[in-house]
Amino acid sequence: MRRDKPQFKKEYADLSPEQQKNIIQQYELEVEYAEILKNTSNSAERGRLYHELYDKYFKKLPAHPLLLRSKDKKYIEEKVKRTIRFLYPYINPSTHFMEIGSGDCSLTIGLSAHVKEVIGVDVSEEIMPEKSGLPENVKFYVSRDGTTLPFQQNYFHIAYSNQLIEHLHPDDAKIHVMNVRQILTKNGQYIFQTPHMFFGPHDVSVFFHNTPVGFHLTEYCNFELYFLLKKVGFTKVNLITGIKGRRISLPIIFPMVIELVLFWFPHSLRKYLSLLTPLRKCLNGHIIAVK
Repeated sequence: MRRDKPQFKKEYADLSPEQQKNIIQQYELEVEYAEILKNTSNSAERGRLYHELYDKYFKKLPAHPLLLRSKDKKYIEEKVKRTIRFLYPYINPSTHFMEIGSGDCSLTIGLSAHVKEVIGVDVSEEIMPEKSGLPENVKFYVSRDGTTLPFQQNYFHIAYSNQLIEHLHPDDAKIHVMNVRQILTKNGQYIFQTPHMFFGPHDVSVFFHNTPVGFHLTEYCNFELYFLLKKVGFTKVNLITGIKGRRISLPIIFPMVIELVLFWFPHSLRKYLSLLTPLRKCLNGHIIAVK
């Protein structure tokens, strides 16, 4: 089906012709593939498509920012260091750790020096590194359906993901968190971060629209995440954020109340208010769900 050429928002009008060309190419692929996923009602078929479409996507976009950043050693090293600093209070040398949506697996490999075992899981092989010469306690797994975690139940102490759940169909997001809960030990923790819907969209749609139409199939607020996690049996949900360099654990009820108030505002004002530092810190952070 032929599409009209998307129109850039005013704030992106100064992008160079080459930048605009690359963004439009990415946009058109994401919209096409996202619509396929959204319109596929069978979960098993959708699962096959996650693997197939993401591999095809990265093959068609060799200059994609994710692929380029995966080759930037300095950027990767700094990112891995920051993430390990964040995770350090939750891990120790006896920890069994799973990273879901591991991408280039730089964090998976970086964590190997700090935990007993670390598993990286992703739907795309295109972005994964070569498996030769890896530490003995590191393993990779390609999830052929985007939600299956084929490991024994009650085994991992920590499951971690960053920018993952928003890529899943809403029906598959429930399956995903249910599967994560199953592989965790008692009191095991699922630690994850996902873009807050009030600040979005966070996929390529941001250049054109106020809601995601690309690979971010759903962007969530804390209210939705809380009920999603509780519905599958997680016992406790907190938001971890930082204020003036200090790590703060907020009961999820606090950001949920703020969200209920902000929902009454129109999109532009809600986004403006949400991005003000005090509110942004209270709304956006890592979710920690305890089994």
